[in-house]
Amino acid sequence: MLNRSIMMTKKWFLLLIGIVIFYSPYAWAENAADFYKGKTITLIPSSGAGAATDVLSRAAAQYLGEAIDVKVKVENMARNKGLNYVFSQAKPDGALFLRRPRSGRSLSRHLG
Repeated sequence: MLNRSIMMTKKWFLLLIGIVIFYSPYAWAENAADFYKGKTITLIPSSGAGAATDVLSRAAAQYLGEAIDVKVKVENMARNKGLNYVFSQAKPDGALFLRRPRSGRSLSRHLG
């Protein structure tokens, strides 16, 4: 069980790094440490505190902060509050990431 959660954390962390590289406008000209120097990266899990999405986001924040030596904070915004915040109030500076939980119920009806 622990190995599975570590593997999921590593996969999520690698996905996060991939997002930083491909969606950051300055990532091609400079490395992530230079781009985020002096900034605070914010991860927003769309779940309550203690949920699986929150735990994985906090683990990814810890690894990301150590990997590129920046401050990373996690702000929980349950349900659609995180999505509404990202699209209506957040600055588009490349330092904010939204993590939505996956729902097995929505997939099960499509799989038969």
